[in-house]
Amino acid sequence: MKKLLFSTIVAATLFGSNQAYSGEKFEKLSSKQKRQAVCLAENIYFEARGEPLEGQIGVAYVTINRIRSGNYAKDICGVVHERTKYGVCQFSWWCDRKKVVKKDSIKSTDEYKDILEFSSNFILNYRSYDDLTKGATYYHAKYVNPRWKYKRLCKIGVHIFYRDPEDIIDQNKKIV
Repeated sequence: MKKLLFSTIVAATLFGSNQAYSGEKFEKLSSKQKRQAVCLAENIYFEARGEPLEGQIGVAYVTINRIRSGNYAKDICGVVHERTKYGVCQFSWWCDRKKVVKKDSIKSTDEYKDILEFSSNFILNYRSYDDLTKGATYYHAKYVNPRWKYKRLCKIGVHIFYRDPEDIIDQNKKIV
């Protein structure tokens, strides 16, 4: 019950009412912002679909924290599509050809539309909210065991969040 109440409060705060996803935010974005919102929505959809709102916020913050650290791509789409120097995708869904091919078919689902509206609102208002990940630039599902030596920051839903010590987050850096 406590978690549901928190999610409801967060949703009402993020979207300004109890009707969290109205479809209006996306239309308010510039064309550049719309492209970035679509990339963020796809990332959240494939990485945190089915997670509570806090988990989706966590994925969104990891994406923008990477931009704000200066150690990754310079925009959301670049971060989502980025590969390591070894050619490994930063976000595993991007390397899964089945999911990439599927990304057009998800756009008619209510779940994707909700996530797109959240992503649009997040791009417009990200500075207004606390970073639930505490500055994380990495995460993984709890059933994955990477050999990272990054600082563990928190757990939200099924994801555990980390930050590379070399990633210094510039809170004043714009994301779009």
